[in-house]
Amino acid sequence: VITEKPSSFSPEMTSEVTVDSALAFLKKDHGGGKNLFEHMTHVLSKVITEKPADAYDTFEAFSRYIKETSFPSESSPDQVLPMPEDPALLERLQKWMAETVNLTSVPAGEDGSALPVPSLPNFMEEAAILEWAGVGFSKTETYRLACSLRRLGANTPGLQSLRFWGKILGTERDYYVAEGQIEGIDESADPEVEARGTGVNTYTYWVTNNVLEPWVLLPDALPKEILAARQIKKLFTGDLNRLVISHPWFPGTEKQLLRCQIALISSDTVLCPAGLFKPQEEGEGIEEDLEFEYPVGEDFASADKWTHCRDYILINGKTQYPEVDEEAEPQKANEINAQKEADPPQDILRTLDTDPPVGESESAWSVKQVGDTAPYTVKDAATSYAVTVVKSLRWPGAVIAAQGKKYVTVYIGYGLKAGVPPFYPTAPGDIQEEPEDLVEQPEPHPLEEELPSDGGEIDENAPPEEGED
Repeated sequence: VITEKPSSFSPEMTSEVTVDSALAFLKKDHGGGKNLFEHMTHVLSKVITEKPADAYDTFEAFSRYIKETSFPSESSPDQVLPMPEDPALLERLQKWMAETVNLTSVPAGEDGSALPVPSLPNFMEEAAILEWAGVGFSKTETYRLACSLRRLGANTPGLQSLRFWGKILGTERDYYVAEGQIEGIDESADPEVEARGTGVNTYTYWVTNNVLEPWVLLPDALPKEILAARQIKKLFTGDLNRLVISHPWFPGTEKQLLRCQIALISSDTVLCPAGLFKPQEEGEGIEEDLEFEYPVGEDFASADKWTHCRDYILINGKTQYPEVDEEAEPQKANEINAQKEADPPQDILRTLDTDPPVGESESAWSVKQVGDTAPYTVKDAATSYAVTVVKSLRWPGAVIAAQGKKYVTVYIGYGLKAGVPPFYPTAPGDIQEEPEDLVEQPEPHPLEEELPSDGGEIDENAPPEEGED
């Protein structure tokens, strides 16, 4: 921007030329919304951004490139559409517009200032990686999910991290699931329940049927509910308050069953690259290893390059066995020791080979690479643009996709565990049509008198009886 009058002008220019008139001349429209002032601004901005070694010689090349790649900014004509006459339709449109504006606007507090947002991954980038794994969201659905997660994170106090967990498919409506970690530990009054922030309740979950609507907080998972959820297979309907009718009996509604299935799926399917996390020096949790280097190329397409990173859920519905005094409670101690032998505790960072195979497969996981698998060297560092896809065979719908230093874990399915294929007995053959009954005739008897003729024709080929010529 010109801030003062130039020291000299060309001979054609008179002393009466001012800065305002010079700017007006530079901003003169030359057709199609183009003017010299904006063109020079774009050229200088590109030169300053790229900092070429020979800026003086490449100035014309930059100018020509901007002219060829710029397009006229013509505004579309306003289209005035008539308002619908149906009051119900008008009410739905107004509701949708209000929800959309509320979703896409920046979350703000009562004073109008922007609310802080916790650690939230870029779901738009994650969706692009998931497309290579066969998990596709439409652009509209992806953008709405990203905006809805941002609003959920801004409106939830004490939230440290938040991510899109997945989508549970239902018979009537689907569930979008968000996973977050809230600061602090909320102690439970029931000693049998693991406190929020620990064990199976380390993470908190929210669900919604529509990303334009508010998210609903799911309750903590109870051990008795997890034990019951393991014994049943139930399709979700999309109604959190729907009663669960099953055998064995489930002690709760669909809200509790959904929370238990999320805990079971997360425990078995949430993975991370092997070596990315390490046990904490002080504590029982895990922490990120800042010196970790991501594998490149085909090294990533191996099951031994991945590990679990969530607590293993034991047969008692918890992540740990309770401590019992063997002298004070010998019977209970014997029961717990028997459970430990049947299902010993496992490390958080357990390898994938500890998972039992599914069906006739040799493993519980499927690992492959898609895309450009050729290795490249960028700035003396090896890199690859291939996408590594890891799928769970035990929980169909659980997918982990990784590209470079980014990886994403998501679940999209019915929330059902893969089981033994059902047995279908061989069906019997088609029922054949019965033949018509034969005409029955009484057998002749020598002691009975000769019966009258039945009117049938005489057999000419029959041999003659005795006494007949």
